[in-house]
Amino acid sequence: MYQIGVLSEDQAVWNMLQEFLFSKYPLKRYQYFSKMELELEANSGAVRSDILILDIHHMQDGIAFAKNIQRKDRRVRLIFIAGTTKEISRIFETDPTYLLIKPFRKNQLYKAVEKSIMKLQENEKRFLALSIKDKLIRIPLQEIYYIQSDRRYLRIYQQQKCDTVTMKLSAIMEKLPDYFIRCHQSYVVNIDKIVRLEKNQIMLENGNFITISRNRLQLAKNTIQKYFNE
Repeated sequence: MYQIGVLSEDQAVWNMLQEFLFSKYPLKRYQYFSKMELELEANSGAVRSDILILDIHHMQDGIAFAKNIQRKDRRVRLIFIAGTTKEISRIFETDPTYLLIKPFRKNQLYKAVEKSIMKLQENEKRFLALSIKDKLIRIPLQEIYYIQSDRRYLRIYQQQKCDTVTMKLSAIMEKLPDYFIRCHQSYVVNIDKIVRLEKNQIMLENGNFITISRNRLQLAKNTIQKYFNE
């Protein structure tokens, strides 16, 4: 379930959102009472809200504030509320999902939230979200070459680095799209990174060779062939 946060000095905005929004969408909600509260949250590593509604009408340099929040946490989708069109001249210095001009209608609010949810869902398909040392990290799926199981740990080999997490290979498979295959008891491979398949080995774009276990060989070959023929 996604969480939506609201920062507005106008209590009527919060009341309107409760009346119009929370009766329609099963979202957790949180009301921020100051910029400082939200800044402290962002500085700690992650904003609790997936969707953030910022009322910049009474906010001093709300665009700069929004830019700083997005710099700390790119995952957050921003919905701006403004009182006049003059306030939005710099809005595209950020990555806004929607803009509402007061007074806005109920259907505009619905569209803003629906678009934000859609964007979040699209991002989830492109990233692998994992918890490492009490911090949430998001790894671009297309940067992952392969994942190796090493006892209690998984090593996620990417284009430029390797992240290590405490997790089972079977558990991470549930988070991965179907173009990742388990070709060995200890390996999961990104099919998009395969250059060649020979005998019982897979050659990847980075020159690494991954062994295919005998009992997974035929299934791996069929899956890879089907993927590239679609």
